[in-house]
Amino acid sequence: MTERVKCTEDDCDNLILPTTAVRTGGCCMPCKQKKEREERQKYIEDNRRDIDPFECVNDPVEIITLHHVKRTPDPLERYLPFQGSLEEVYSQLTEFDEARLVELSIQEAENGNLDYIEYICLELAAFRSTNLSKLHYFMLRNKLYYPALIFKDASSEVINNLLNRLNHDSENRNHILSALAWSGSEEVTRIFSSWLSNPPSWSSDLYIPAHDYSKEAGWELTSSGKVRKLYFELCYPLLPVEKGTLNPSLNTCTQAQSSCKWCGSKLTNLLDIDLSGEAFKFMGFSGDRLKLTTCEVCSCYSESLFMNFDTQGNSSCSEFNHQPEYLPDDAADWERMPTDSFTLSTKARSADYAANEFLPTSFSQIGGMPTWVQDSAYPSCPNCQKTMTFVAQIANEEIEKYGEGTYFMYVCGDCNISATNYQQT
Repeated sequence: MTERVKCTEDDCDNLILPTTAVRTGGCCMPCKQKKEREERQKYIEDNRRDIDPFECVNDPVEIITLHHVKRTPDPLERYLPFQGSLEEVYSQLTEFDEARLVELSIQEAENGNLDYIEYICLELAAFRSTNLSKLHYFMLRNKLYYPALIFKDASSEVINNLLNRLNHDSENRNHILSALAWSGSEEVTRIFSSWLSNPPSWSSDLYIPAHDYSKEAGWELTSSGKVRKLYFELCYPLLPVEKGTLNPSLNTCTQAQSSCKWCGSKLTNLLDIDLSGEAFKFMGFSGDRLKLTTCEVCSCYSESLFMNFDTQGNSSCSEFNHQPEYLPDDAADWERMPTDSFTLSTKARSADYAANEFLPTSFSQIGGMPTWVQDSAYPSCPNCQKTMTFVAQIANEEIEKYGEGTYFMYVCGDCNISATNYQQT
């Protein structure tokens, strides 16, 4: 048997064959590979160059397109991100700039790159009131119906075209229905209303009733066929505290006095609102204080978690709750959301500003449209069965570096019941 020799690395006791030692300079293969990795990393750090693609670029259209360029990863090149606010860049666009972006998106799509439509045109729909008619016709010609938000304010001709496709395009029917819901037209309202009593023949192929696709765009039909919005048009972002001073009318993620009867953890007041604050008048509550409370653990495993509330700052678990089928064993060890992580922005934004998870914006907010990670999930009030109104959401990624998921909050003002649910990718 050939006598083995010790690896020459001081902190390694591995024994290797002499022939291996000759090839590796005396060290074992794991140590040799480690040294090679370290040498490679040092070479990268010594030779890597930073590239700022936005340097000296002032054209907002160019800034937006550069932001969405996909680059082949190269360890020796580090592209610096845009240092400003992309939302601010969008605010500077002229009608001519918007038309340029639409034209660029169509050109890219014709070359097989749909990213410009799925990102830039989505941003135009959410952040601006851009005329996207030319894009709509291009998308129809190519059977593109997503993201549905892009079809907001579509023309009557586009809407009729979409309606005509419902009968024969079964593969894209769900996307077409969502696009119609976002169009917001009276014709769509009339058609959806007719489906309440006379569902279309293809509706049995859907997972939900055809008229319920309206909820993807934040509205539903009453029994009389009227449109009822499920969100507040006014919207205020919740900003990390380091970006502003705490608002005396708002506390976020504070610990409640009571504990969850299922998992034993303390309940959390996701929002504790002083209703006398001017910014909260749009919510329509009369009273002193509103607390939207949940269990951080159980709401992640429930379809919805309900609370009774009043406008004097009281909140308690609802008798309508059902224990989740599964709860984690380590609920007591869950790291709680940090208290007062957010402050309220003094600047309102449009309701659609965070209506899609791929928009380059912040997502924690009071008012506005929810940012669904999966399908829309407005709960029904367990007392009156009316669809509850979306009030606010808190995105964990904006609290913690590796945080995931979003807590959504709703109220039924008639029954004084609030609800929370949770979604994550």
